[in-house]
Amino acid sequence: MSQCFAYVSDVTNVKNRLLRIAIVQSSGILILGACQIAVGLLISEFGFLPPLWLVMSVFIMSLLYVIIPGLLIETVDRNKDKKSDGGHLKSSIKAGINDLTNLFKTNVNLRRWRLGVLYLIQFFRELLESSAQLVILYGLGSPFCWSPLNVSTYTIIITFGAAIGKLNFFVILSFFLFL
Repeated sequence: MSQCFAYVSDVTNVKNRLLRIAIVQSSGILILGACQIAVGLLISEFGFLPPLWLVMSVFIMSLLYVIIPGLLIETVDRNKDKKSDGGHLKSSIKAGINDLTNLFKTNVNLRRWRLGVLYLIQFFRELLESSAQLVILYGLGSPFCWSPLNVSTYTIIITFGAAIGKLNFFVILSFFLFL
């Protein structure tokens, strides 16, 4: 998902960037909901183990793709004169940490305030998503005894609402933060 955000940030202008990122985020949420339904159907049909192994294998392949140097193709050549051997994990981590701290060191156009607002919004969003997981746990127990398909249906309804809400919120937020 981060790669999609980076690509959208590279190919769009500043005025349309937030809306495009909101569309990518919302479509990712909708795909997540569809995957929940698919996993619920797989659990109903085959039990818990085959869907678990499927999800774990996709996760491991994604992790290997990111971890193994040289598999990711860098689209921006920052060091044209230096030859890269694909390694330098330690320097990449250090550069990432420096870039993150530089976000807060400079305060151009009230950047720190905007980042603070965005982190606060993210904190409350995580609280809401955590509460949705508690509803699933409550629904699994008696008197409801939800099936895996019921849990998947509930999840897709919640994620669809979140996707629509995020699109609307990002449009409103773009007026607030970038005007």
